[in-house]
Amino acid sequence: MTRYRRWQFSRFFQILKRRLMPDKLEAGQMVSRRRLMSSSQEMCRPPWSSERSIRAGCTSCGDCISACPEGILVPGPAKTPVVNFLHGECTFCAACVNVCEEDVFASTSTTPWSLTARLEASCLLNSGVACRLCTDVCEPEALKFDLRAGTVGAVHVKQDACTGCGACVGTCPVSAITLSSFNAHSLEPTE
Repeated sequence: MTRYRRWQFSRFFQILKRRLMPDKLEAGQMVSRRRLMSSSQEMCRPPWSSERSIRAGCTSCGDCISACPEGILVPGPAKTPVVNFLHGECTFCAACVNVCEEDVFASTSTTPWSLTARLEASCLLNSGVACRLCTDVCEPEALKFDLRAGTVGAVHVKQDACTGCGACVGTCPVSAITLSSFNAHSLEPTE
């Protein structure tokens, strides 16, 4: 094994270790807007809500944050709920909706949000490093591994199958997966 290859593997495991053991937020600790916006991930509100509905109706009581069984809702700007996919995935259990006494959430019979996964160029497969963590955790199988592409394969996103649950976001060791809002008609990212 060459010196460069050994360095590449050691670097990969350093990144993997750092990614799989992120600093967890303690209960009640807020996420600053600067910290949220400095990451590649855009600020995401709970399912069945929007930035507009949060600003108009949320009283920052924190009931939805404490009701979330997955622990992915954290206090964001003004202690309003923000989804942090580094803590896990959304199971769309609607616990946040059921506990909220304000008019913040839409009906659970509608689509929870228009988020879908998007792979960035920093994916390890593009560097020749074999990794399939995202495809292993994708329950709706929206992330498909294609061995025919490249030397170690490639991952493709089936936009129509992706629920935007975020399971793949927290498992990616190099933060190469983001969730973006998509227009259902054109399947193009919305600005």
